[in-house]
Order: sequence, then structure tokens, then C-alpha cells
Amino acid sequence: MLAVLPCLTATSSFGRLKVSSEAFLSRFGILLLALPTAAVFAQQAPQSSSSPPPEVQAPAQNTLSSLAGQFFHGDFVNVFAAGGGLYANDPAILNSQGTSSSFGYNISGGIQAFHQFRTSVLSLSYSLGYTNYQGSGYEDGTHQNLSLLYSKQLGRRWTLGLVESAGTFRYGVGYYPQPNAATPAIGNPFSSVTRFLSSGVSLTYRQTARLSYVFGGNFFLTRYSYPGAIGTTGGSGSASVVYRLTEHTTVGGTYSHSKFEYQHDAGQANLDGVHFNASHQFARLWTVSGSVGVTRADSNGFIRVPVSIILNGQQVTGIAVGPYHRTTLTPSFEGSISRRLRRIIISGSAGQVVSPGNGVYLASTDRFFGATASYSMRRANISASGGYFHLTSLANAVSQSYATTSFGASYGYTLSRHIGAVVRYDYYRYGSLYNYPSAGDNRLSFGLSFTSGSIPLTLY
Repeated sequence: MLAVLPCLTATSSFGRLKVSSEAFLSRFGILLLALPTAAVFAQQAPQSSSSPPPEVQAPAQNTLSSLAGQFFHGDFVNVFAAGGGLYANDPAILNSQGTSSSFGYNISGGIQAFHQFRTSVLSLSYSLGYTNYQGSGYEDGTHQNLSLLYSKQLGRRWTLGLVESAGTFRYGVGYYPQPNAATPAIGNPFSSVTRFLSSGVSLTYRQTARLSYVFGGNFFLTRYSYPGAIGTTGGSGSASVVYRLTEHTTVGGTYSHSKFEYQHDAGQANLDGVHFNASHQFARLWTVSGSVGVTRADSNGFIRVPVSIILNGQQVTGIAVGPYHRTTLTPSFEGSISRRLRRIIISGSAGQVVSPGNGVYLASTDRFFGATASYSMRRANISASGGYFHLTSLANAVSQSYATTSFGASYGYTLSRHIGAVVRYDYYRYGSLYNYPSAGDNRLSFGLSFTSGSIPLTLY
């Protein structure tokens, strides 16, 4: 939705925390581009991990030419407010009746801050907004996001990392990228509201200049708004060995264990994963990373699946129930690439991992792909992104799979030091699920924004 600010935070995933100057700029810049497809890029299961140990350093000077680049030079606090109109067309969720369209409005505000201490780094972002659809089939309501990252050097060899992500997003369009989520939430095709919480902690021991060990754990929770929805509560732990071959090349190995518990006695899943990880940076511009391994998933419970039948010429919906117990061995792999130029930031990510699912599909194989691009001019910015993810159930014998496709584009222009304007288009395609056909969600938004600092709200 319009007026969602970029989350100005360094990035972290479970077992992977890096706040060095190079990583901060290369990955942090990419986070600013996060579109509604951010969930696509964040489908990594908790067992994925690789990276050199964290180093607390001040960020190097950013190469972006936009006004946003001013905030990469040091500490900052930015307060913002924004508002504008929107047009939404087509079903909001899969069980919508017919096609709906509406004009409406959105207002939002929040704060962003970054501070470099002598031996630590703190990054914070909070956003709160309200959307009114003017009486259409869409539900009015609020959406918010909290993102917090803290890294602290405990001594010459030990480093502590803490990460927190929480909030709500409406419908399948992910207005917030959840950049710090240890286990990001996946939108549910029947749910108008998704609530999520993700907390992670990591402890790194640097034995030598090249060899380090990383230990981590996280807790995550996801809830959906429709009756009978199956939310997830879970946690995981991991241990990694990281070795820096050269200044720009790092390899490592990880073992992890995860457990997912599902609401309404729907069951549980236990995951064990082993992965090999590697990353390389080319000439401080291209960054390439990847991992390959295998995940063993043991799932059991009592599943309830929504179904519909034709009775006396009318469609009747109901619930099919039954026990399940499955053990699967799934190949897991993923790769990402990014490049940072003077005016352009591009990134791409693809892979196959095991995720907690989306409340309809429980523990699932998740195949995903996504890419973003942004071009910054002196007073304007153009951003675009597209993505795809595909869920196949590992928890029970669901015969179908579920796929979602999304695309977004934005043009923003800085009118004055504190005032900006933006127009944005988002498209989200829900795949068919059981007896529900596929559905699309089109949104066009536009408006004005105010920021206490000269940072344009043109990057996602």
C-alpha cells in the first residue's frame, strides 16, 4: 500500500548475522526495494544459514545518488507521515463472492532510527497505517510492522545478535518486507489479516581470523483471521562452522533442528537439516551466495481440509478430516545474487526450502523465485519487482499444490526537502486451491508523504 517506508535495518536471518560495512550496504540497499513479493524472497526455512561472523563497524559511504543516501553516512532518526488514495480491483481473497472494486484511502506514519555505538549497532523501524476501502468487499483496518536488530561485541572473540520482527499485513499483498524475520510469515489465501511474530538470537565465537562458530535459536508465531484458521507456533536451533577462505570468499556447514506446532490439534512437524554454504563478493559490486543440503521432515496430526460438494444443484462447503503421519527427505537449496551500482540496485533469489506453510498447507516444500530492481535519479526513483512461490505439502496427502505470483512497480518524485509524491501499482495472483478458482488482486495507489529528513518514500 502507499506510504509504506523502507525498513532502514541491516538484514539478518536465523544463524546468519552480519553487520559489516560491505554487507550492510549491499544487503541493506536491497531491503529498501522490498515489494509485495518480499515474502517470496524470505521463504528460507530456519535451517538455512551461512556467513562470516559479525563485525561491528560504521557503514561505509553509500553510492546511491538519491537523497536517501544521506542516511547511510551515520546515525539518524527519521519520523514520517503519509496519505493518499487507492483503487483496488478483483477478489481480495479466494473465498470472495464475485468481483469487487473500490476507491479508498490510506494514512500511515512511523519512525526509523539507526545508531552506531562503540561496540554495537542498533537498528529500529516501526510503521502503522489505516486503509479504508469505502464500503467494498474489502475489509477496512490497520496494518503495522516492527523491525528491530541489535548486534553487540561481547569481547575480542564473542558477538551477540538479537533480531525481532512483528506486525500485521492485510490480504496477500505483503506491504511490509519483514526484513529481520527469523522465519517470515507466508500469506494465507483465505485470510484478510495475517499476524506474525519472529524473534531470533545468535552467538558467534571467532576462534581465529578465518574460523568461527555460530550458535542460534529463534521463536516464531503466525495467526490468520478466518474461522478455523490453522496458525503456527514454532522454534528452532542451529550450529554452524564458518571458514573464510579469502577476503571475499566464505564457506561453511550448518546443522539445524526445528519444530512447528499447529493450532486446533492439526499436528506438528519436526525438521532436521544439514547444509553446505558458500558466498563470494566480486569487486565489491556483485555478491553471490548459496547453500545446498537435505532436510528430514517428520509430520503427524489430524488434518482438516475445506471442501465443497454439489447437493441438489447447490454448492455446499464443509470440512474433510483425517489423521496423517509422514516422514520425508527433501533436497534443500537456494541462491542469491545482487549488484550495487551508482544509480542502480538489482537482486535475485531462488531455491527450494522447507517452510512452516501458510495455515492451509502445513509443513511444505517451498519453491520460490524473485527479483527486484531500482533506478535512482537526483529527485526521482523507479522501482520494480516480481516473484513466485509454490507450496507442496509435506505434512499430509494433499494432492494439490499452491502457487502465488506477484508484481509491483513504483515511481516517486521529491517535490521539496521534506515532501514527496509517489504512484504505485501492485498485482497479486492467488493460485487455485481445492474447489476455489485462482483470483487476482490489482491495486493502484498514489499520494503525498512528509519526512523529518530529506529521504524520499520512493523505495519499497
